Amino acid sequence: MITAIKNHILFAFFDKVKDGRFVGKSDSTIVIPSSAGQYINDESAGQARYGKVLAVGPDCDPEIKAGTVVLIEKLMWSEGFEHEDVKVWRTDDTKILAIRD
Repeated sequence: MITAIKNHILFAFFDKVKDGRFVGKSDSTIVIPSSAGQYINDESAGQARYGKVLAVGPDCDPEIKAGTVVLIEKLMWSEGFEHEDVKVWRTDDTKILAIRD
């Protein structure tokens, strides 16, 4: 079990991430190599990303719960870490742009 503190949100990206880079796929599911320039800490990755919430801190907006799909403001997340074979990232509730039903 993992627990978030304060207004922190722990989440997993829907986009695949390998070696610190987003890995895109074409419509025919051909993997586009990370050398295509989709670096997490690069301007080319400067777009909002969807993630699934794994844990929320006690001071978070009550609309955000574990299992919620959220749109996170571009580049407003921590470096990822592994927890129980899942890559986990952190942001806070002020960086959530939208909640998807």
